[in-house]
Amino acid sequence: MKRPSPEVRNQRSEIRDQKSAKSASPADLRLLTSDRSLPLISCLFLLLLAVPAQASVFYASTTGTSGGTGAIGSPWDLQTALNKTATILPGDTLYLRGGIYTHAPQSTGPGNEGYIFEVTLTGTAANRITIRSYTGESARLDGGIVAAVLNDGYGHAVARPTLLVGGDGRIGTSTSTTIGAYITVQDLEFFCSSAQTRLSFQDDAHGSFPLDITRSTGVVAQGKGTRIINCVFHDLATGIESFSSVSMDHEYYGNVLFNNGWQGSPHAHGHNFYLQGPVIVTPTNVIKLVKRNYSGPSYDKGVQAYGTGTSYEGHYHFLENVWLGSGATSHGGVLLGMRNGIGANRIMDSQFINNYGYNADLSLYFQQDAIAYQDCLAYGNYFYKVFLQFSSWQTLTFTNNYIFNSAPIVKVASLATNAVAAILPWDFNRNFYWINPGTAPSIATNVWVIEGLAPMTFTSWKSRTGYDANSIVSHTLPTTNNVIVQNNAYDVDRAQVAAYNWSGGTNISINVVPLGWATGDAVTIRNLQNYYGDVFNATVSATRTLNLDMRAASHSVAIPFGDSAALSATSFPEFGAFLLRRTSTNPPAATVTFTLTVASSNPATGVTINMSPPDNNGAAVGTTGFTRIYDTNDVVTLTAPAIGPSSSTFAKWQLDGVDFAVTQAITITNSADATATAFFTSPPAPPAVDFRRGALRRRVL
Repeated sequence: MKRPSPEVRNQRSEIRDQKSAKSASPADLRLLTSDRSLPLISCLFLLLLAVPAQASVFYASTTGTSGGTGAIGSPWDLQTALNKTATILPGDTLYLRGGIYTHAPQSTGPGNEGYIFEVTLTGTAANRITIRSYTGESARLDGGIVAAVLNDGYGHAVARPTLLVGGDGRIGTSTSTTIGAYITVQDLEFFCSSAQTRLSFQDDAHGSFPLDITRSTGVVAQGKGTRIINCVFHDLATGIESFSSVSMDHEYYGNVLFNNGWQGSPHAHGHNFYLQGPVIVTPTNVIKLVKRNYSGPSYDKGVQAYGTGTSYEGHYHFLENVWLGSGATSHGGVLLGMRNGIGANRIMDSQFINNYGYNADLSLYFQQDAIAYQDCLAYGNYFYKVFLQFSSWQTLTFTNNYIFNSAPIVKVASLATNAVAAILPWDFNRNFYWINPGTAPSIATNVWVIEGLAPMTFTSWKSRTGYDANSIVSHTLPTTNNVIVQNNAYDVDRAQVAAYNWSGGTNISINVVPLGWATGDAVTIRNLQNYYGDVFNATVSATRTLNLDMRAASHSVAIPFGDSAALSATSFPEFGAFLLRRTSTNPPAATVTFTLTVASSNPATGVTINMSPPDNNGAAVGTTGFTRIYDTNDVVTLTAPAIGPSSSTFAKWQLDGVDFAVTQAITITNSADATATAFFTSPPAPPAVDFRRGALRRRVL
């Protein structure tokens, strides 16, 4: 379906007006039934009803009002727009004009932290409702500075979402599968502008819900079928949260998350992603897909996907994300696991595939539990400066992963068994480990650990566990760069890059041909460690490449609002993560061709000439006279035979009537029409033979 122009408020199709036919009077109906054309009218009527209504676009702005119409010239305020359940229907789009959107907390009270904005619209699986920034503008939703008020133990600002999608106004307890269902949130920025300190002293009294941190979280996705696409989440209590039992069929794609959370005393709190649920076993349409996001340093985890001793973690698929941590106690790392508790198979169908990490640890468990962990698939991951942890999975496949660690004594892998000496029969194999580079005997090799036992060598690890039979260990880091360029499924002008600079060079060149970008295209390049403060412009080169500056001195790291220092040091020159945005295209110049006419002299026709390469029509060999079409500045080789028709002998080439060469093969580079003529000379006449008086006498004429 063609998207309506955002410049005009499209009205609903007149098909909706057919609903008025339902109110026809009995007399009207009798009149219709008495008409011989009833079959035709009925068919046409049914066909009209079968045609779907055309999707509409509506608008909200920071200056909109509840009395607006939703047109571009009469926008609503944001909360009014998000409540327009009778007007914004499945398939429609709500555009948010540029600017900062704020609101006082809503729906607060005993047992409920409330929210800043709430989506109550309802789409369908076939026709989603999209909420996004207006083209060329940036809509920013600010969680604000809201004093925390303790209401029955739940009135904490850190648990209050800037945007609540789905549910019934409650956080984490909703069971509604219709309110806020099938909503796409796209191209928005979520942040909290508060400059309040990021340090809390209330760990003992309030744990993860302090009263002295008044920073809201980003999006809480409770509805069924939520999509969060290409958004930015920063300086919030948590970026993206999802807890409810019906929060299934979710996709979080292409988002940028960093500097979320706060420092407690002594514990760190707040993550980029905090995910739980749903309570469901069958995998059909329940997957939570986390794909091609950038998760930068946070105060606690990059992702914490785990829950209580009774919660569920079903069908989380982490694919092709970039995880950049601080290297300090797993800040910015990955935690996929479960508290021990009651109930079997509470975490199932977990996938961690083709992810890329730097200074971000990977923990595929939280607490040991002999029955909670059902199955996990982890392969193709590429992590530098990482510590691995495993435990409890009934089924675990950990294969074809690339693990690099350059610290001299750090553990590479740690296995916590469910019982003493109980090693689970996992498929743990064909991995590549680069550890502790150096020269013996300075290389520390006791970096594999089974908890409760002394660190062991790789040989002992294999012997003790039965794992890694076909894996490889090296003490020399690679020298060839590994550069990953990811296109964006929702935006052809957007791409993400992860660059491992093993060569130590000052620049890395990337090929943009797979992105469909062309020479002369203008591109904005953002260092994802300082998304708003480290931005530079570039132009796609003649070879369709872009250069990425890998020098540490060229880059900076964003400092969290309310803090005095960045959460991590720069990853350059070892590693860089970038967001590329094509801002304008440079259409390729029209191709200019020229016609090459190939002729011959003596004879004027019939000489076979070989052409290399073939011309634009694929023609190569020709018999004079003939023409060929080539692009400007194509280099063409013509080869004439040594002997032409009637035994004539090749003599020379002329180009446009001027002697060019006496060799059979010539090369022409031309930007204009031209004629190449091959000249031949006639063979000498045979000698005359004369018979006189029976004697043979030769005479040469």
